[in-house]
Amino acid sequence: MTTSIRIIPLLFLVLGSALWSQPRTVRGTVRDAETGDPLPFVNIRVQNTTRGTTTDRRGAFILHLPQGEHTLVFSYLGYGTEVRPVNGGEILDVALAPRPIPFPVITVNPNEDAAVAIIRKAIEAKKRRKDSLRDYALTAHTKLVFDVDKMEGIAVNSISDSSFTSVMETRTDAYWARPDRYKEIIKARKQTSFITSRSNTMISKFFIMDFSADRFEIGKQVIGPISDAGLEAYYYRLLDTTSLGDDAVFRIHVFPRSEDDPLVTGDLYIADKSFALVRVDLRPDEAAMPEFIDSLRFRQQFARFGDFWMPVDVAIDGTISLSFIIQLKLRLEAYSVLQDYHINEGIGDDFFDRVVIKVLPEADERDSLYWAREALIPNTPKELEAYEKGDSVKAAMQEKRNEITWSSPIFGQTFQSGDVYVHVPGILGLYGFNRVQGHFLAGRFSYTNRRSWLRSLSIEPGYGIDDRRTSLEGTASMRFGRASPIQVDLSGFRRLSWIDREREQWSGFNTTLTNLVARWDFRDYFYETGWRAAVSGDVLPVVNASLTWEQRQYENADVNADWSLFSRDRAFRDNPAVNAGRLYRLSIDLTLDTRDYIDNAGEMRRLGGGPTQHFFDAGIRMADRGTLGGDFTF
Repeated sequence: MTTSIRIIPLLFLVLGSALWSQPRTVRGTVRDAETGDPLPFVNIRVQNTTRGTTTDRRGAFILHLPQGEHTLVFSYLGYGTEVRPVNGGEILDVALAPRPIPFPVITVNPNEDAAVAIIRKAIEAKKRRKDSLRDYALTAHTKLVFDVDKMEGIAVNSISDSSFTSVMETRTDAYWARPDRYKEIIKARKQTSFITSRSNTMISKFFIMDFSADRFEIGKQVIGPISDAGLEAYYYRLLDTTSLGDDAVFRIHVFPRSEDDPLVTGDLYIADKSFALVRVDLRPDEAAMPEFIDSLRFRQQFARFGDFWMPVDVAIDGTISLSFIIQLKLRLEAYSVLQDYHINEGIGDDFFDRVVIKVLPEADERDSLYWAREALIPNTPKELEAYEKGDSVKAAMQEKRNEITWSSPIFGQTFQSGDVYVHVPGILGLYGFNRVQGHFLAGRFSYTNRRSWLRSLSIEPGYGIDDRRTSLEGTASMRFGRASPIQVDLSGFRRLSWIDREREQWSGFNTTLTNLVARWDFRDYFYETGWRAAVSGDVLPVVNASLTWEQRQYENADVNADWSLFSRDRAFRDNPAVNAGRLYRLSIDLTLDTRDYIDNAGEMRRLGGGPTQHFFDAGIRMADRGTLGGDFTF
């Protein structure tokens, strides 16, 4: 009894310590003090730290803080700075007052426009900062929202936005080091139903562009307005001066000199004294607009971290038109918040490798508690509705998919449980007809799970009525390891085959139909029995090797069928003879591929190619009676 009494205070102490160590959440809205309107993209910093966030398009924000007292600093272009002490757990309603600032004195060349003089100073300042920036790390929350505006060409002419809202979100850690090494780790991801988790590899780099760079990509390569080449490609006009805290900020309108070159148009905000780029509001011109995109707008803000101005958010708005079988109009909103910078603290060279995007295996297992604790962008009511509606529809569809109905034994059925798929064939998938087997039965049963080491397994038994032979095929695909996975593929078979089987696009149903109706079959058949084993993986970061061993026994196949629905006066043609015998073959393949990888929760795939990527394939296929055995040599 005494021991139990002593344990109770200890339990309270442990539980209290755990609860006290949990981060506290501050949320709220930032408004204009005069109009009461919400202020989007207000920068919020935790004083004396690199932690912070940005308000969304509704002026709402969410921020997670360690236990203790903190001071939040709210800053916005053209407004005074607001400072709020917080302990965590508060809901804040912050009002920022507009703050005009006198136009500062600018010293310029008498023959040069004031805007051009500011841009020249910004170019010089950019070069100095670039020389001193060695590396950085940050955390990011990125969100992409698609809304269907219009859908035509099907049964309905218009569908409401709320019915077709799709959302993807990721929480990432990003790392950069000279000269241009980059890596991003996706720690958590979620998406509305009907978007597979595998397709959600959004990283902040996809949306963050260095608009101060000499050149950047928006589908097409664009000359940056803050560059020596930009001085020849753009016109600049100084519109006015605003403020960011106590600093004056120049607003410069930039627009292309030529309509034929891929360039941007819009406003640049450049701080006085430091001549750092603090905000952009830009649109690509028609020549720079990516295909299928009707409109595109980039808004990005920067904040000072010591001697550096780093991006703290990016907002992208666009409209897309697609016209294939249907006409589809989409609105997209992308938003990324970046915080917790660590600059020039050193990142080891061994940290960067060929895996530039890594999705942690637990990224898809994060629950609502994790997102409530870690999210940097609050969900809107519409987005929450999209998640709830998608989950309910997906659950209903999955339940419907697994429901056995009258059509299941006829057409077959695929059962699903999470990421596991099991397919059972139906009667129509079992029957076939050709001139060798005549009527035959064969059905393929399969299992797929891309999250398991056993990726796929299938078996297909069969029997030919006229040739009175059983057939059996089985395949298995396995993957071992994470950083450099090894792929193992096994197959065994006793089957009727035909020349060019691997490359043929003609379906078995079509062959059955032409045989039954017209006694016409273009395939040249033979029997084969054997097995195949293949192992592949990366032997070097840029070299993939595969080793394959296969044994096959070939036999001639006779025409056994003499039945059809029509054309009964036509005879089935004979099969040409094959070189009967045993084949033992060894294959070795090497592929040089300098593209980087995406490690998608254990599934490795290469990123798209580019002008700096190189590819080379070499291989050998060998069969030798003396060393390998068999009846063939080549």
